[in-house]
Amino acid sequence: MKSILTIILLLFGLPVFAQIDPGQISGITVLSDPSELYIFFWDKAIRDTVDTARVEVVYNFRCRQGEQCQDYVMMLEVGARHTKYYSPRLQLTDDIAMKVAAGLIRGSSSPGRDNREQYTAEELAIDSMAGKKEFNSEIWVDLANGVLTERCHDYQHRNLSLEYSEHRPQWEWQLLPESDSIAGYACMTAKAVFRGREWKVWFAPELPFNAGPWKFLDLPGLLLRAEDSQGDYVWEFHQLSQPTRPLVFYRVKSRVLRRNEWRKYMQRLHDSPLAVLGDNGRHLFYTKGARQLTNDWTIPYNPLELE
Repeated sequence: MKSILTIILLLFGLPVFAQIDPGQISGITVLSDPSELYIFFWDKAIRDTVDTARVEVVYNFRCRQGEQCQDYVMMLEVGARHTKYYSPRLQLTDDIAMKVAAGLIRGSSSPGRDNREQYTAEELAIDSMAGKKEFNSEIWVDLANGVLTERCHDYQHRNLSLEYSEHRPQWEWQLLPESDSIAGYACMTAKAVFRGREWKVWFAPELPFNAGPWKFLDLPGLLLRAEDSQGDYVWEFHQLSQPTRPLVFYRVKSRVLRRNEWRKYMQRLHDSPLAVLGDNGRHLFYTKGARQLTNDWTIPYNPLELE
């Protein structure tokens, strides 16, 4: 074990310090960007069809973390019994990882985008629209029992999700007099305060779906745009389709928290990543430049919910 870990350190160009016993190292993560957490993918998930998506909506999503704004592509699928909001880039990464693990993709040990020539036509279509970045949040609403579940990939282990469930949030919308048109759909506007943020939204009554990205609910029409009053978060409609395809739940082992525990955990995870993920100093984190990160490593965090 010591010799294998020493070889790994050398292959990555990482210094092997005399005070580090390779036999005691539990893991090594090389970060391409220390301002973001590394997401461990699911390569052994079970794909469980739980509904049929009647409509798929793609949103361009922008969020501000610290001084930087990041752009993502997010997908909303609406079925008769469930809605699913997720990152198609992250789900594609899982799909490719499962194919690599099953030996269906040769010549690679990772689900990187270098496998593109071995993608199926559907995977190529997802790859072309899914943006460059993975957003680690997936939200399900069970329309029958009124339960919302948020889950994400674990930041230290493969094939593990972190999740919490809550009663379907209730929004107290105030309709506004202004109207607009988005992608040819006539939109009404509304505003509401929800868990510490003031939101303004645009929704299309001609699209009769009580749904939207993230946790937006309780509007008489599909939500096409949303922004908070600080400009930290913006969703913009990109495209809509009605594919009638399976709505799939990726089933992995779950670590279940309460919502308040989830919020505290995510805050600690960003305030002190090494304290949460460092396994008492045995899990090593390096940047691409082979610099080992120290205890002063922090990651900007601007949560959607402030209370």
